[in-house]
Amino acid sequence: MELGPRDCSKSMNQPHHRPRNIAYCTDWGRGRGRFAATLTLLLLWSVSLILLEAPTVEGKGVHVTLLAPWTETPLLQEGCEMVAARGAHFVGFYQCMQDVWKRVQAMNSSGGAAKLTQKSQYDILLDMMEQANWPPTQVKLAKMKLAARLYSPVIEAHWQLARKAKQLIDGCSTEGGPFVLTAGKVICSEDLLEETLSAPAPVNETQDSHEDEAFSLFAELDQMHPNAKGSRVVILYGVVGEEQTMQLLQVVERHLHAVRLAFRHLPISGRMWEHPLHVQGYAVTVDLKNVEYKVIDEKDKNDAGTDANDANTVEEIESIDSVGGFNLTLLTQRYPQLKPQLNAFASHLVDMIDRDEVKVDFQMWETQYMGIAAAQYVMDAENEKRLNVLMNLLTKFPLHASKLSKMGATVRAKMNKKMHEELMEFASVVRSGTSPVFLNGRNLAVEKLNLFSLLQKLDEEEQLLEGVQRVFTSYRLPSVNDDGFLSAKTDALHQAMESFRRSVHRYIASNGLEDGESVPRIWLPQRSVLWLNNIQRDVNYIYMPAALEAILHLNINGVPVIPRKNLIHAVCVVDPTTFAGLQNIFTILKLEESKQPVRLGIVFADNKWSPELSVFTRGNDFITDMSLSGVTVIIAATVWELLKGEEHPQDVLEFLSEVVQARSTRGNLEEDEIKMISSNILTLAGKTTLDNILTDASFVEYYQDTQMKLREMKLDASPFTLLNGKMFRGNMLHALRQNFMEELHYVRGLVQSDALTERDDDDFYESILRLSGARERYNEAFYSEKFYADWTSKPVLDFLLHRPFLLPTIRSKKTPLVSSVLTIQSPMGEAALDALVKTIRNLLQCEDETQKCVNVRFTYVVCDVAKESKRRTMAGDLERLIVRRKGGDDGKQHVQWVYDFLQKIAAQNNTRQLMDPDLYEELVAEVNFSSEVKKLLDASDEGLDAQLQVQRGIVNGFCAQLEADSLSTSSLSANGAAAGREKGNKEGAVYYYVNGRRFVYDDSFLEEDFRTAEEMEMLLAGAVSEALSKVEFTTMSSELEPSDLESHFYASKVAALSEVLRRDAARGSPMQEENHLPSTSGLTSFVVKPANGDTVPRHTLTVVIDPVAQQSQFLISLCDYVTRSPLGVSCTVHMGATEHASKLMRNFYQFVSEMELRFDAVGGVVPPAAVFHRLPSKHLLTLGIEEPESWTVFSLDAKYDLDNILLDKLPSSSQYLHAVYRINSILLTGSARDAEQPNPSRGLPLLIRSTKTNPEAGVTRDTLVMAIMGYFQLQSSPGVWYLTVQPGDIAKIFYISQVDDIPVNDGANKNHHGRFNYTAGQNIPVVVSSFTGKFLMLGVSKTPGHEEVSIEDVNEASALHVDWPPKGPIKSKPDRPTLNIFSVASGHLYERFLRMMIHSVMRTSFDVHGANTTRIKFWLIENFLSPQFKTLVPLLAKHYGFDVGFVTYRWPWWLHKQTEKQRTIWAYKVLFLDVLFPLDVDRVIFVDADQTVLADLHELYNMDIGNAPTAYTPFCRKHPNPATKNFRFWDHGYWLEHLHGKPYHISAIYLVDLRRLRAIAGGDKYRLVYSRLSSDPNSLANLDQDLPNFIQDQVPIYSLPEEWLWCETWCGAESKARAKTIDLCNNPLTKMPKLDNARLIIPGWEETDTELEALSEKLLQQQKQQIS
Repeated sequence: MELGPRDCSKSMNQPHHRPRNIAYCTDWGRGRGRFAATLTLLLLWSVSLILLEAPTVEGKGVHVTLLAPWTETPLLQEGCEMVAARGAHFVGFYQCMQDVWKRVQAMNSSGGAAKLTQKSQYDILLDMMEQANWPPTQVKLAKMKLAARLYSPVIEAHWQLARKAKQLIDGCSTEGGPFVLTAGKVICSEDLLEETLSAPAPVNETQDSHEDEAFSLFAELDQMHPNAKGSRVVILYGVVGEEQTMQLLQVVERHLHAVRLAFRHLPISGRMWEHPLHVQGYAVTVDLKNVEYKVIDEKDKNDAGTDANDANTVEEIESIDSVGGFNLTLLTQRYPQLKPQLNAFASHLVDMIDRDEVKVDFQMWETQYMGIAAAQYVMDAENEKRLNVLMNLLTKFPLHASKLSKMGATVRAKMNKKMHEELMEFASVVRSGTSPVFLNGRNLAVEKLNLFSLLQKLDEEEQLLEGVQRVFTSYRLPSVNDDGFLSAKTDALHQAMESFRRSVHRYIASNGLEDGESVPRIWLPQRSVLWLNNIQRDVNYIYMPAALEAILHLNINGVPVIPRKNLIHAVCVVDPTTFAGLQNIFTILKLEESKQPVRLGIVFADNKWSPELSVFTRGNDFITDMSLSGVTVIIAATVWELLKGEEHPQDVLEFLSEVVQARSTRGNLEEDEIKMISSNILTLAGKTTLDNILTDASFVEYYQDTQMKLREMKLDASPFTLLNGKMFRGNMLHALRQNFMEELHYVRGLVQSDALTERDDDDFYESILRLSGARERYNEAFYSEKFYADWTSKPVLDFLLHRPFLLPTIRSKKTPLVSSVLTIQSPMGEAALDALVKTIRNLLQCEDETQKCVNVRFTYVVCDVAKESKRRTMAGDLERLIVRRKGGDDGKQHVQWVYDFLQKIAAQNNTRQLMDPDLYEELVAEVNFSSEVKKLLDASDEGLDAQLQVQRGIVNGFCAQLEADSLSTSSLSANGAAAGREKGNKEGAVYYYVNGRRFVYDDSFLEEDFRTAEEMEMLLAGAVSEALSKVEFTTMSSELEPSDLESHFYASKVAALSEVLRRDAARGSPMQEENHLPSTSGLTSFVVKPANGDTVPRHTLTVVIDPVAQQSQFLISLCDYVTRSPLGVSCTVHMGATEHASKLMRNFYQFVSEMELRFDAVGGVVPPAAVFHRLPSKHLLTLGIEEPESWTVFSLDAKYDLDNILLDKLPSSSQYLHAVYRINSILLTGSARDAEQPNPSRGLPLLIRSTKTNPEAGVTRDTLVMAIMGYFQLQSSPGVWYLTVQPGDIAKIFYISQVDDIPVNDGANKNHHGRFNYTAGQNIPVVVSSFTGKFLMLGVSKTPGHEEVSIEDVNEASALHVDWPPKGPIKSKPDRPTLNIFSVASGHLYERFLRMMIHSVMRTSFDVHGANTTRIKFWLIENFLSPQFKTLVPLLAKHYGFDVGFVTYRWPWWLHKQTEKQRTIWAYKVLFLDVLFPLDVDRVIFVDADQTVLADLHELYNMDIGNAPTAYTPFCRKHPNPATKNFRFWDHGYWLEHLHGKPYHISAIYLVDLRRLRAIAGGDKYRLVYSRLSSDPNSLANLDQDLPNFIQDQVPIYSLPEEWLWCETWCGAESKARAKTIDLCNNPLTKMPKLDNARLIIPGWEETDTELEALSEKLLQQQKQQIS
């Protein structure tokens, strides 16, 4: 097998590989002399050929760079942000500022980040890391982050805020100088700042007291000072390392007790910082273009001299790689004197390969076995070379495709059977254009994978490793010369950690602990449930098998067979007076009507009920006061009565159906109406009267008990569904759809394990709840958002090991699995005392060794206690009680003493005295403590004082670490829009930590809640303890003796490891790779070892690829990146290939990723670039960028046509075609769903604004929510944006109530007299500060009174009530354009056509003409336009008097992508019509770029097209061109049958009524059908026409008169005279170039084109003169 041209050195070592031509291969091992002679002969031969054939030049290439839309950011600013992001284990942001300042002072450079070169700043950061003893791996990772400029968007976000704040300075600060915002003032001097902060704060001064956003805080962005304890907001805008900044900071730090300090970075000015930031993390593709028709503009001036950028292409472009199997880089290094000849030789080889080898267009039979041949070719290489071979194959595929095609059949015939089977297995994993990727066993979402997210993932994995290592090695308390960690043998430590992690992860995966107990099971007593059906007794289910064991069998679809048993119970708790409650009742009716195999129960929750409801007797009857209960009581009573003695309660269903009907008809439920419905149903059913039921003692008892139980269990917040006890809020149908199958498998497992048997037949409900550990109490704190403090920091580890803990009264030899800590924030209050009493009582009640509580140890701390004084306080006494415990003390007695102390203090019931020494001493003096307690409290000796001093340090470290961790976590995760997360720990708050998980204590906590919290963490802790017991600590470290490994040693590590692994498991199971990928024998897989030489990799990246698929280019580039990194990452590559390769690559590819920053001679950063050295020069090429999904990228600067590149047409003096691209936007995307029932908020208009107080002055972007996943997309950039539902009528009904599941705290729109008023929109701040963009989960709610209104109703009503065209005369010129035209063009030729089209429109349509507009606006899709045209068109707009707007929409990751540029352009004409334009654009006409308009487009724009959202022109039905009759595919076959008489329309010109299209969800319908059809490469051949014509039944098309479009290809000559537009359709018969066609059929085309060209040159030249 051969794949030439190839590396000859490999061929010579493997005899079965024979080179095709002696000129391609020489035995290099015969000595340098012989090699030189051979090389000389080869060079002479090549030069002779060159002379004989034609003169040539050195091979030409492409050079591409990408810019951010902001300027270069100082590395010191980025570095301190990086330090802050590292969290509590490293120095914080403010310490970083101090460290930088020390070094800047030592350098005598007071300007800091503003004055130092980037190289100097980089060196400072590296020195800081070294001096701070950062782990080596962290330093390496930091270099990679800085190279990726990971934190530059954060700095730009700060700068955006600073630019707004600087408008308030009013001359108090020099340009770029630091300043402070506080108390509504701007302060620039230290004296004034000191004076202001020393004065009393104004009354009620808060961050919300100022409307200006400059005074608002943003948790995700601001660097909050960790030691600031006050409430006065102080914002310091400054420069890291700058003198005046530090002076202002010193002033504020003197007042930290009274302020909340936030730091923000100031923009830097100066020549060093004026140029844009160059970025990496993108790929460049050079595609071979498949051109059937000529697309090159002959007016392009390719001989206009050298590209100016060529001179700047430094010798960085030295790595020429191999050409034709020759390693030119190596040969040039060895024989520098032959460099000119080698370059000429390489150019000749490239030219020969270009002519003979480059091929990408194949017949289907030629692609057979190409993937298999590629896989074999890779596996035939030596293991260490396989990655390079595969990289070469994938990134230069056009050079190899022809050979792969030729060798495919031979390779398949000779292939090992096992290898072929594995290729097929892995090919089945790679489907739908996506390939699985795993990092350390965890699946990474490919659609979100990019360089930046990968670095973040690696950072997370490193933090896990470091956390586990800290826990393993932490032992002693730190001292001056001792960090407190054990010295361990590296290999033994890593092996122990890896074995431990693998063991626990397997346990976590097998027991489903990845997300913890996020969905609770609640045991609602069966007596409270009104069952509406019975599967076992209902004859409608007679067809189901009777035996319980039937569930062990699977049906034809692989689903468990459902037996005729009550196994799946769905109990719905509803308030029937609410819309949501009635919706769930309606769902129950539908489920019962369709006879679903679910036992349905209902519980009515009365939101007006209270325990004080009066109940009294009259004789033997109970009489109840109905004033509090009303409708709910009547409904409950009626259902209760109808169900008595009924097996199939049809009457109940009829009653509930009438109740639902009454609500939907009248909008609310009136008590009298419900009484009437109830009475009628009861009478017809032969039941007693409603009055009798309401006075029935049994019913009153049932109703009272049920409502009381709901409140006791905290289940009164309806509606929710209990699915076998599993609790799901909101819509019942959604809960069943999402969870029914999972629950069915769960019950099947119970049967399979014999836990559930026929013996449970009487009551499967109770049995399943018992077996699943359902709880009889629901505390939302256990299941809502979980907060895990980081317990792997050294202060916490010291606390867990060296802090005294109280143990249960029953002694156990087992290691405690749970370490619980009650943390009290000073000053102590009643809540703290109450919590202490409950927790100690909980310990005392643990008296049975079989109880889980024996596995718990407990301690308490009081944080933020004032400095120690000799006075007595409650906190001091508590410390004495805990510290005095010694190993020989009786544990039970000690716990009792603490409890007695607390009981006596609590009895005083005066919590104001607990922290006041004067009052507390008086209180204690009056308390009669037991002699033992008194002795403990009064004891005083040097040993005790020393112990107290040590414990004080341990406690202070623990409290400070938790505070820092809380601040760090809230800053990283809290959304500024949402309330619910507290920043740091509140004064007087009480927190209960259980193995790191934090519960916020309140007075609703019962003792059983403490036990529940402990038990929830016990399962994982048990697995951790078992795995930890197998670690040989004494082997790992010689510092440990067996006697050191006591119970508290293991208990401390179990607690910390449980916490870190719990947090880690929430990111996904590390067993996903093992569970999802087929097993392999290694025949189709290989492992790339880390470049740093690590024998045991720290991390493993695993990719599954198809070796001839385009998506593999990116993945294999990431594999190359991580293995080249210094982090010690290996990469496992699995290859899968099918018999037939579809959608072959047509491109050369290069991923831009540099491991470290490089600097030039003056200290600036060397821009990363993609450089293609020798590309095919005679093929037509197209240049493109593959950017992360969160970016939109457009070309910014290029001399030549990037869409149609012929390298051999470049001037002889230009070796590279240079192109510069620019990030246009970083996307803010998300999913918007109904907050009550998680349906997508389809059609909801959303909007972001760049400013809060004056929206008109800022930037506004809007969009619609799509049906698929509720997806939305908004173009943004780094900074703070304000999100809202579009202001106006729709905002009266819908508002954003949740962001990322957190309730919105929208201070700008308060409740107005009990009614919502969001008409002007909300102001929900959203921070964009990352290259990965921002993804939000939005919950959308309806304002009171609009519960039954849908978005579709509002949009439909809006569209139906539009008069078009607008009625009445025009009194004045409109403020905004109303004739909207959009078009798309790619390449200089089509831009030339577009220019002509614009001119023709202005010539025919620019006037009032009796229409309703006087302005024209052209909307151009920016994605495909050249830099030259984007510069020109605004100049033309000014000259002719039209408006122009550039629009774009990033192709969503979930929508099947097109790989050919032309098909992508076609798709943009249809798929995004509803979201491409601003929402205030009502109508738009699409006009093809190559079209000439001959009529006034106002006529079309104002046409009445009925209810159709679009209007297209049929394909010349009346006057067809007979010459192309055989090409009219729509007139016969499939299309004729599918259209059912409807016409097939052309897409060259069409009208879109955007409001109507949005109202009927036309865009969503286009995308849904496209998703279904586009996966077949043979469908939608003419995408922009086939798709709208295909779904005319769903999205109607109004057929325009045929004169609206004429083209020579399809229309007869006789109809040309009536044509209103002429289109240059491609002619399949003549294939005439469009330019020739235009000159032929459009009179005066050439003259007009010449005039426009002259005008364009003139306008561009004038602009250049103005700029210069």
